[in-house]
Amino acid sequence: MRLSLAAASLAVLVVVGCGRASGGVTPIVSPPASALVLWQGFPAGEHPRPIVWIGNASPNGFTTDGGKIAAMCNRFALGGSLPKNLPPRAVATWTDGSTFAYSGISAAQALSAMSRPTPPMPPSDCASVNPLVISGARLGIFDFNTDRGKAQMTAWLFTATGMSGEFAYPAVTPVAFWNGGMISGISGHGATLEAGGRSLTYRFWGASADSGPCGASYKGVLLESSSAVAIALQMIPNSAPGAPVACDAMARERSISVALASPLGGRVVVDAAGDVVPICPGTLSKGC
Repeated sequence: MRLSLAAASLAVLVVVGCGRASGGVTPIVSPPASALVLWQGFPAGEHPRPIVWIGNASPNGFTTDGGKIAAMCNRFALGGSLPKNLPPRAVATWTDGSTFAYSGISAAQALSAMSRPTPPMPPSDCASVNPLVISGARLGIFDFNTDRGKAQMTAWLFTATGMSGEFAYPAVTPVAFWNGGMISGISGHGATLEAGGRSLTYRFWGASADSGPCGASYKGVLLESSSAVAIALQMIPNSAPGAPVACDAMARERSISVALASPLGGRVVVDAAGDVVPICPGTLSKGC
């Protein structure tokens, strides 16, 4: 894997506390090579590229805490019949207008995928929870979050006892998704793309940008491959080493523009841990 290194000013989420600050420049950040290794097989040049699905854009409603926990534990039980029809095609449309059609899957296949054996919740939290009982399903359209903003996809919408809304799962063939479905490991920050794909504006919450002792600047490095762009972050506080500084705990919104060595294209943007940084169309203030 061929890598190119570019130094850039970046940012990291910071909660500013009260008390004695250590001050000074934090240790130098190493290029995030390990983050790129996690994405070295991603086919960024394919058209369409795999969908990097990171979550449902519309929240589900639950009438009980037990129902919410069951959904988080991927515990479902079928209490009624499911449609037998297979959608002739499933469509995904992004906010930039790009649309792709894929093979569809049945409601039974979607329910099976929803019940995958490795839930995001610890197994100990799921051992005694009762499953959500699925009472029916219909074919519709639903918003899903991807690494390139919201996408409206053909979806199976399931009703269940203990839910006030519907549980959605894409009616799209698993081969359309990176790793076959929703991924884990999502960064808490986002970015927008400018300058023909050669510049990222990264927005985050951090310390004040003023020149006082509670302020800080941010620095980092980029490491690029043909599959991904990884960002490693460093904070540089304004206060002197060991200086007693009392600061409030209010984080401030910050942003910084970062130049890429080559246009982003279909590459995935990740942080130093390899977690996906969503790229939002338009301004971040309007959401992804």
